[in-house]
Amino acid sequence: MQADLSKLIADAHLTPAEATVLRAIAGHGAETRSLGVRAIAAECFTSTSTVMRLARKLGYDGFIDMCYQLPLRLGGGKDAGRSLPFHLDLDVSPQNREAIASAARRMRRVGGSVHIYGCGYSSLMAQYLSKKLLGLGVRVIYSSADDSISIFENNLDRTDSLIVVTRSGRTSRVLKRVCMAADEGICTIAFTGNHESPIRQECDITIVADDEDALDDRNTEPSFFFARLLVLIELLVREYLEQEAVQ
Repeated sequence: MQADLSKLIADAHLTPAEATVLRAIAGHGAETRSLGVRAIAAECFTSTSTVMRLARKLGYDGFIDMCYQLPLRLGGGKDAGRSLPFHLDLDVSPQNREAIASAARRMRRVGGSVHIYGCGYSSLMAQYLSKKLLGLGVRVIYSSADDSISIFENNLDRTDSLIVVTRSGRTSRVLKRVCMAADEGICTIAFTGNHESPIRQECDITIVADDEDALDDRNTEPSFFFARLLVLIELLVREYLEQEAVQ
């Protein structure tokens, strides 16, 4: 490592236990994330809370953020160049942060599957989210307006959460599935662009991406809505991984 760890330890006012964790992370470099917070804590004969406290002291959002950023900050290791910066300086509302954390906690409690649904352009985002979660080992069923409603109805008994993506928040097919899921006691989560819409009233958790052209039903005008939505999806994935790290 090129960085002077002793200076970093002094500047951050680290305890001896935290300094030991820092040295361990520096030694493992890009492999730290795959080891996990529990393995790092065990190696250093300390608790997972010490590892998480170190992350906060160094200015990171959590363990996963530290795993990506610290090797770059220390500037060493052949694998460090493959670690992408993960800290995003985003103006995410407190409401969205709370909603993302709640959605991740809900998915952590899943014993059955997560059903993800979207129509039109929103189905592209729904499909992307489904692939991200499948890659993390979450049981996912994905369907869109092209699929029969029987895919949704015949899997209700094994569905723990329904995630819908709807720009307008008023699409009847989406609302129908949300109401059906609610009647069965299934947690409902929505990604939407409409702050005031039926979907926000019906869902347990709502994550809102700002939409500067909400009246563009045909999606023919330039819009950053889907770009913002993609960022919120990635933040949900990061939160899911962060919660995994501290369990």
